[in-house]
Amino acid sequence: MYTALYTLFGPSNAYDDYKCSFAYDFRLSVEKQGQAYPYALSLADIKGNMPYFTFYRPPLAGKEPDAYQQPVEAEFSREEMRSCIIAFISFLHLFLETYAQFFNRNFFRANPYAYLIYGFKEGAFFSEQCPHEREEDWDKFQDAVKGFRANPVFDDPMSRDR
Repeated sequence: MYTALYTLFGPSNAYDDYKCSFAYDFRLSVEKQGQAYPYALSLADIKGNMPYFTFYRPPLAGKEPDAYQQPVEAEFSREEMRSCIIAFISFLHLFLETYAQFFNRNFFRANPYAYLIYGFKEGAFFSEQCPHEREEDWDKFQDAVKGFRANPVFDDPMSRDR
């Protein structure tokens, strides 16, 4: 998914680089019955799992700006949000499926929380889940990440942190 997002939208936005390896923020304009409602969509790979999608809306009158805002069904219902996410994931999946035959950029990304390293090398996508049961596994994971960073094959903007 990161490859599709990077290819289509460039480097990722600010993110927690311990629990995530990328995050993207998008502005949305939800239009219903001739009215446009501003929303934002944040997509991040929390803990190396399937990306986490969060929708944001401006606060309603009289509400705290940093408080959670319930979806307003008349503007953008939960079901419409679900459909939006499914459509977006499907689009990214189909894009990558088609684009993969032309993709040839060695890169790696690391998600320390999940002890996960993934990317593209030797003509194929890869994902390595490092062991994390023992205390010394953290050092082994860090050594693996250092090995990727030191390898000039992976000197690509897709490999770099922010």
